[in-house]
Amino acid sequence: MLWDSREKLGCAIAKCGKTHVVCHYPKIEKEEGKPIYKMGDGACNDCKDYSDAPNCKDNLCSAKA
Repeated sequence: MLWDSREKLGCAIAKCGKTHVVCHYPKIEKEEGKPIYKMGDGACNDCKDYSDAPNCKDNLCSAKA
């Protein structure tokens, strides 16, 4: 399971009869019991809470404006 605090993610797709998708991300401390993301209202009101993604683009918080 991927938490919203992850900063690196790599995925690959291969078609060999069926489509296979594999993703890898760095292991960090256990986050058991922590929600995997912070629910928003879709209007970017919470972007200021994310110092690394303070801008709003397409109703998502983004590092770039």
